[in-house]
Amino acid sequence: ATCAVSRDEQAPSEINTRNQSYFVEVHKNKLSASFSGKSSHTDFGCVQADRPAPVGRHIYYFEVTIAEAGPRSAITVGLSDQAFLLNKQPGWISNSIGYRGQDGKKFTGSARGEQYGQTYGRGDVVGCGVHNIKGYIFFTKNGSSFGKATDVSPAIEQFPTVGLHAAGEKIMFNFGASPFVFDLDAFIDKELAEERAKIAQQEIPRGAALAIVRQYLVHAGFANTLQKLDESAPPIGSNGAGPDDGAIASGTGNEGAASSSDDCARAEGPATSSVAARLEATVYARQKVRSAICGGEIVEAIAVLNQEFPRFLEERPPSVAAVMLLTQHVVELVRRGLCEQALEWVRTQLPDLRDACPQAQMPLTETVALLAYENPEASELGKLHLHVSRRQLTAELVNQQLVTKQVKAPVWSALHVTLRHLVACRELLVERNHGRGPRVSARLLCCAPRADESPVTPPSPTSS
Repeated sequence: ATCAVSRDEQAPSEINTRNQSYFVEVHKNKLSASFSGKSSHTDFGCVQADRPAPVGRHIYYFEVTIAEAGPRSAITVGLSDQAFLLNKQPGWISNSIGYRGQDGKKFTGSARGEQYGQTYGRGDVVGCGVHNIKGYIFFTKNGSSFGKATDVSPAIEQFPTVGLHAAGEKIMFNFGASPFVFDLDAFIDKELAEERAKIAQQEIPRGAALAIVRQYLVHAGFANTLQKLDESAPPIGSNGAGPDDGAIASGTGNEGAASSSDDCARAEGPATSSVAARLEATVYARQKVRSAICGGEIVEAIAVLNQEFPRFLEERPPSVAAVMLLTQHVVELVRRGLCEQALEWVRTQLPDLRDACPQAQMPLTETVALLAYENPEASELGKLHLHVSRRQLTAELVNQQLVTKQVKAPVWSALHVTLRHLVACRELLVERNHGRGPRVSARLLCCAPRADESPVTPPSPTSS
């Protein structure tokens, strides 16, 4: 799966019948059209889609079936802007492009065509794609691509367009309601594989790669995984290099060595070795808290916090993390059908949370509102708060609060910072491409959603 998500844009769905050529008849389904002129030299008729090609996806693509080609197969498939004159062939004037069946030529803003692809006629399926990431337009015939035809004009909206020029010509659009002849998914997968192969060729020093991973495990409180990592490789020197140290290709899985605390401190930047030492000193306690929360044992998590981090629940005003933790116990009791115990918890433990920061008010209010439902699991609030992702979010927020307020360490590990830089770079690439292409998703960079899992938006993770 790609690490980017397409933006929510309306795509072309039918022929625009409000802007129609005199020489073209659009049929009732608004997907097919036929030439109705006299086939004279000046009788051109075009049809244009109702909406422009979306720019917020990897590739926009449509297909046109040549139902009847007429005597010369003078049909032209292409793209044009909103101001395009429908009595001209696509590609003959500026801000348009066309691929003609009669001779396989492409036209890019001029009546002088250039040889591009094969000729096409009756029964053929011609496709046109706008590659928003790489910034080019391409055409296909019967599932085979002819490659780049021209560059995309960044600031111009491109409408799918077909030009007809002779009696008997008839075409039908496919905007995606039916499967395409061209395997668009395989085309995108191939491009992603090529991109990942290039990434895998980039060499990363073994010690540096393991240092950043180890520091993340310490920062996040994954003590057991940290122990396994330390056991799997001998420690390396303070300069980040170890015996037989070299470079590993990204994603090769070569084993290296774990770094020292000093390496972790350097990887984080502002953090000192004493901060790294405090993080390591609390990693097992923070793992106990995380494991208890993810297992739904909130009382156990609170007990560990009171013993190891007694100031966590005493902070005033209460942090978002504290609110999420205390309300998580309400969620767990509701999950077990113990609504009376949940109500008692609300009465005795939650009154002090009323002065929490504004970001904490929504999860507090919504959690208490669960008790008003006869069947909380079936409610929209229940689907949100009873989802396992709320446990994970709560555990992450609590760990962040402990790291920043109790341990006095930076909120982000070096791995987090690297990920944020990657997202920022991807966003800059989209901006440089004049807004074309999907927006990168930090979540999908880490873990793509399962095909059978509906996305759930948990409460805001902002902490105070």
